[in-house]
Amino acid sequence: TTTTTTPKSKSTSIDSAAALKHLIALTGGDALYAAALGTYDLSIAYLVGQHASMDPGEYVADLRALQDAPPDLRNAEIDRRLGRHESCVTHLLKGGDVEGACEVAAKRRLFPHALATAKTLALDAATSAAELKKTSATADADAAAPSSDDVATLVAKAYASQLSDERKHEDAAVALLSVGDHEGALRAYRDALCWRPALALAGRMGLSKNARRDIAEELCEALSSFDPSAASRVASEHLGDVDRAVDLCCAAREWRGATRLA
Repeated sequence: TTTTTTPKSKSTSIDSAAALKHLIALTGGDALYAAALGTYDLSIAYLVGQHASMDPGEYVADLRALQDAPPDLRNAEIDRRLGRHESCVTHLLKGGDVEGACEVAAKRRLFPHALATAKTLALDAATSAAELKKTSATADADAAAPSSDDVATLVAKAYASQLSDERKHEDAAVALLSVGDHEGALRAYRDALCWRPALALAGRMGLSKNARRDIAEELCEALSSFDPSAASRVASEHLGDVDRAVDLCCAAREWRGATRLA
């Protein structure tokens, strides 16, 4: 059986160039160059620059700088230019620029996306390390394992810092708990005067009785001025100070509670 090969048309490259010039005429060189960059294929952007009669001193230097960057950071820079902020955060995290990712996340209010992405990357890294451990020496697998102070923890701390600055301490605590930062979460709960989760967390952390009592005293004192009802609960349930609890119930005009405690 004879196989016939259809020869490539000589006009293919000419047709492609003509089509590209037609697109440039319709959309404009700058817009098409940006769209070409958006594919992350620098060769396409180069072709657009050529046929759009752009200044080679500008687009060639630009493409060379992008080409020299690590792939994920290159893509992040392209995303930044095009306003693709979520994708920019993702590529920065993949490229190891956690600080840069957090800056974009803070400015664009994308910390939930950044934290979810960081957790996914940490899970992928842990899975890869586990698979590597099965097929290679333990020492090699351990070297490939993610650090304990991993990306997700760094992102969560940055997110919690922003939330705390906005006086959203309880949300900050939840973000920190999601990555196992119990000490940071406890501080945030105390700042929020969320006495129930603060004292429950202190118990789960195994803090000493004196340490838990100090936290309860701090919370009771802070709550007394604007939420005497809550302060009364802390005084009775965690400090064992019935007289103080009764006084606080009276301040809150909770007569039944005061009678019950007395």
